[in-house]
Amino acid sequence: MTRTPSPGARLFFIAAIGATLIGTVNVFLPDNGITMTFGAWLVTVSSALLVLAAWVLGFTGAGRGIKITFAVLTVLGLLGTVLAAVMLMSWLHVAAVAVAAIGFLTMGLGASSHQREVTA
Repeated sequence: MTRTPSPGARLFFIAAIGATLIGTVNVFLPDNGITMTFGAWLVTVSSALLVLAAWVLGFTGAGRGIKITFAVLTVLGLLGTVLAAVMLMSWLHVAAVAVAAIGFLTMGLGASSHQREVTA
């Protein structure tokens, strides 16, 4: 049996990838004011960790304990990443993480996991 990810999980995953790409551009784009700074690297790495969290929470059949742990860490990661992006004045990054947060919040609003399972 395969697990079909919810639309919220897909949105979370895609937005986290977008945030990582935006962070990477901010790190390497010359003359943007935050090129190669610790803050730009921090936001990029934390966005990449959000991609990992989105994959574990939305696309794997991980156990309940792991999902709870990743959910708590994801909330902390989203808040910290938004705060760091605001301090860097990287508004596009703030928007991408906000969309990821919307996807994360809507992941739990769909059908329960046993209703989303389909047979291949």
